[in-house]
Amino acid sequence: MTKQNTDRELLLREADNARIRRVEPFWVPLDDGTRLSARLWLPGHAAARPVGVVLEYLPYRTRDLTRSLDDETGDRLSAGGFAFIRVDIRGTGESAGVAGDEFEESQTDDLVEIIEWLARQPWCNGSVGVRGYSWGGNVGLYAAARNPAPLKAVVVCCACGDRFARDLHWHGGSLGLTNVQWAAALRTVLGMPPDPAVVGERWRDMWRERLAAVDAVGALWVTHQRADDYWATSSPGAAYGAIDCPIYFVGGQLDGWVDEADSVLRNTGGPCKAIIGPWGHSFPQHGVPGPRMDWLAEELRWWRHWLAGDESELMREPVLRVYVQDGAAAQSGLGSDVPGHWASVDSWPSAGAGLTYHFDVDRLVPETADPVRLPVPDKGVVGLRWPEWGAPDKGAAHVAGDQSDDDEKSLTFDSEPLGNDVVFIGRPRVRLRVSADQPVAMLGVRLTEVTADGRSWPVSFGVLNLTHRDGSERPAPLVPGEFYDVGLDLRFVARRIRTGSRIRVAVSSTFWPVAALPPHRVALTLETGPTSSLSLTLLDNVPPAQAATAPALRTDAAPDWTAVPEPRAADSRVALVTETAYTEEPIDGVDVVAGYADRCVAETDSVHPTRARWQTQVTRTLNRHTTRVEVSATCAVTFDAEQYLVEEVLRATENGENFYEHRSVAEIPRELT
Repeated sequence: MTKQNTDRELLLREADNARIRRVEPFWVPLDDGTRLSARLWLPGHAAARPVGVVLEYLPYRTRDLTRSLDDETGDRLSAGGFAFIRVDIRGTGESAGVAGDEFEESQTDDLVEIIEWLARQPWCNGSVGVRGYSWGGNVGLYAAARNPAPLKAVVVCCACGDRFARDLHWHGGSLGLTNVQWAAALRTVLGMPPDPAVVGERWRDMWRERLAAVDAVGALWVTHQRADDYWATSSPGAAYGAIDCPIYFVGGQLDGWVDEADSVLRNTGGPCKAIIGPWGHSFPQHGVPGPRMDWLAEELRWWRHWLAGDESELMREPVLRVYVQDGAAAQSGLGSDVPGHWASVDSWPSAGAGLTYHFDVDRLVPETADPVRLPVPDKGVVGLRWPEWGAPDKGAAHVAGDQSDDDEKSLTFDSEPLGNDVVFIGRPRVRLRVSADQPVAMLGVRLTEVTADGRSWPVSFGVLNLTHRDGSERPAPLVPGEFYDVGLDLRFVARRIRTGSRIRVAVSSTFWPVAALPPHRVALTLETGPTSSLSLTLLDNVPPAQAATAPALRTDAAPDWTAVPEPRAADSRVALVTETAYTEEPIDGVDVVAGYADRCVAETDSVHPTRARWQTQVTRTLNRHTTRVEVSATCAVTFDAEQYLVEEVLRATENGENFYEHRSVAEIPRELT
């Protein structure tokens, strides 16, 4: 075939694709009689020439919460020659049934049934892909683990395969602030009503049934304080070795789930690729901070390869493309692109050389130092300058800044000023020999770059509840005064440390408010010597990625962030407050105005830091003609030495009148946490 004919065929195909058919509402029937609500995009030629289908399966309501994102995805993928279907899970949006918790097994059963049903439709060529970020990314991992025959590939963005070890509930075996934030947010999502314009007069009955079914998930998640069956049954990572479904993993270095890229590339059995940018919890075209990229163009290449059989260079390109940052996001000025360059890695784990520093008194040194026992300072709470596990897309209040204040309250070790740039990639590995004077203690470890002006900029961090030192299935108390050799992998990062800067490791006995404080104040001791070290994997002599494999960058600027609020102190009380002021947004195509607000308060006492409390409230509203509905949820956890007191409220109103309210209080014993 001549090039002229090939070009003509491509133009005709694009013209066919441009005649997109959009169907809403579209219904997916399940074998038990339940109907799931969906939106469907079909290329114009799909009836005559069936196409591959891309599924996104979420609880986030096709008619309001994700509508604009669904429009963007559906229009782009269908114009590229694929059907796109966005399905609301059972009990959300206009879908029948109820949902009580995240990632229930029934939801995965439904997912498999949907994939098999889609493959039988006359407009499908028998090939189905699954895509999504956050919840939707997890769905992709569940789909790959179940591996129904029609599933040909998945796109997984900002997702997690181990709900205890790498999710937002527990961090290194310590309860996370994000557990409280997400508990409130999820209950508002699951508790919102269906649209009367779609389901008719029964909408109130459906709404009441939903609200009554929503679990008090904050207490539920706090109850499971180790890697037990509750977490294992919804953690597809345990099956990675058996997965042969192709996976494209997309992550951001400021996202809490970025470590999953390492796990997917190391452990899954099928074809895998990954791209890791500088952004937070979002698809790359909306990434904050930048530079962004035109992700959907790259995604179309993936689907053409796996769903349409169009052979390309895609799978012969490097397995990992990563943005090497030349500094921290906060250094660049909020809303700016992070300086750096794209690099390619041909295989994973990387074959780069290693760089190891050993701990000496106040220093990181290239050779093993003599053993010296050093007390970790106890000067109050450490962590206020790294206030969030990973959510920079929510604003500057959640982004780590200059660490100097926290460094002054930590045990720090600095390298000599670098004689040349050091570029490293992956999860920095810290090995420490430590003891504690309590049976329950934790480690907070921060890796920073100390610039010539003395400021300390964040690079990576990690948290470890020392009772989980040998794993989270069977935590074991410490013997006070006994020394233990422990290892801690820090957050995945690709970073250049400039000539003249120092590499710093800062060790603390708290990392609040990211992780809960131990039940008692702890005196930690660290021993230098052969078993205490920092290991980095170097990315030597790697040029910026070539144009053929470098991601296509978007030119639109990332949205500006708001200013960072200072932690508030009154006497010995410390309070960190972050909030999203109430805003309303009209939703195109459905005659609805949606509103949202949240407020999170983390409080402790600098003199008695184990006296702490977290509280989050989330409110969502929908205005339809003469009807205004509101769902608000509050989750609060108060700590003492013996227990977590978890208080939760779920409340719904219609036109200001109380429609539903449920309050719960749970006293949950602390089990080595």
